[in-house]
Amino acid sequence: MIGFGKFVCMMAIALWAVPAGADEVPADAVGFTVFLAKAFQNAQPNAGVTIAGPLHLTIKQNGETWETYLYIRFTLIACATARISARKPLRSMLRKSPLHVEEIAASHNEASKPVERSALRVVVRQTEYVNEIKAHLGSSGDPIAEPVCGDLWTIGVVDQPTTIRVLKPSDLTALDLSPDEILALAKQNTKAALGDRVPSGKDAGKDSIGVLVGDSYTASLFAFPEIWAPLAHALGGLIATVPSTDRLLFTADYGPDAVVTLQKVANVDFNTAMRPLSHVVCRWTEKGWVEIPTAQQ
Repeated sequence: MIGFGKFVCMMAIALWAVPAGADEVPADAVGFTVFLAKAFQNAQPNAGVTIAGPLHLTIKQNGETWETYLYIRFTLIACATARISARKPLRSMLRKSPLHVEEIAASHNEASKPVERSALRVVVRQTEYVNEIKAHLGSSGDPIAEPVCGDLWTIGVVDQPTTIRVLKPSDLTALDLSPDEILALAKQNTKAALGDRVPSGKDAGKDSIGVLVGDSYTASLFAFPEIWAPLAHALGGLIATVPSTDRLLFTADYGPDAVVTLQKVANVDFNTAMRPLSHVVCRWTEKGWVEIPTAQQ
């Protein structure tokens, strides 16, 4: 299992390591797609790589066909590069990627293996990510997901040795579960693994901002408002935000000033994160998280 300590590589995200001496990575979508197609082909000469469109590759290997979308990777790398230095090559950012071509290929090979119920998990991601999954699935079915708060969604995934992949409609048949059942089991497994990361009421400070930092599953804690109940009651109210996939911020809900302060801190994290997630600030209630409309987006 991935052990909640490695980075995410979703079905809709691909990262490549760029060989030394490679040309500058193009900053436009079409050039970026061509560049990464060549990088993958060079690293996996037995694969058939076809450019299906801007930021969209079709890869055939070992009897399997994958549709790989590069939208989020292109955006994140471009934004990160712009934040660090307007002149810093995209190539240097790609070289630091934690997942290489071989690992991407391995992740696709793992996707063909039977799914075990114990491997089901959930992640929290933004609406754009859900829409990208919908585009990938096409007429084959809908994403196994549900809204959480604002632009945040809970998405069913499979935890695998080298990656995390999004659950597919075919997994429902393989596991003989309905969408609701498979998502419920994925949430149950994730909650059991992560639940103790949320601080208890006795550890809370009413005049400070709490920060949970970890891995790509850290944002998943937002999918379980019930485990935040003790802290919310101890603080007399709770607000939280998930600026990136590996960071969750929270503080006591002492009024509009708390929202403004939390938003300012979250904006810094969002603007410097390699995997930014959301600007939304949500208030804890007994019925779940509720977006605070006054929070500046």
